[in-house]
Amino acid sequence: MYYTENKYKEIEKHWVLNSANMEVKNTKI
Repeated sequence: MYYTENKYKEIEKHWVLNSANMEVKNTKI
């Protein structure tokens, strides 16, 4: 349970960072 929750948080954090990067790239163009 703890491991799965931790893994999910890592994925979520990674996804948020990717989304922010995409927004920055789209704004630059």
